[in-house]
Amino acid sequence: MLSAYKHMRYISRTVFLVLFIILLGGCGGALGTLIELGGNEKLKRKSAQEETHNFLALKAALINNKIHEGITTEEVMRRFGEPVLSYQEAAAGRWVYKAAAADWFSGEKIYLFFDKNGNLTGWKCINCK
Repeated sequence: MLSAYKHMRYISRTVFLVLFIILLGGCGGALGTLIELGGNEKLKRKSAQEETHNFLALKAALINNKIHEGITTEEVMRRFGEPVLSYQEAAAGRWVYKAAAADWFSGEKIYLFFDKNGNLTGWKCINCK
């Protein structure tokens, strides 16, 4: 009886180990890709440059009165690129632009506000110099 118990325990451990190795092996490719992307400094720099460029272009447009209420989200996206963050509040949208190096709490940020139809209704520049 004792040897049958040991045999079943051995089989259970073996099956568990095989399943674990298969599962780990399947995730290894995806994990390797994520690690590779995370370490891609060129991609990080490009993304940071675009984020900063978009913010500075929008800031200059606001300072020089080159942006007005009523323009669409498509027009904003075409002129200033993708926001760093966008989200919906009730029926309206809010987009955030900031420079890559800017701190979320104390750095410069520009909020754009859109109505339910996707038209710009206003903006707010936080900590802008």
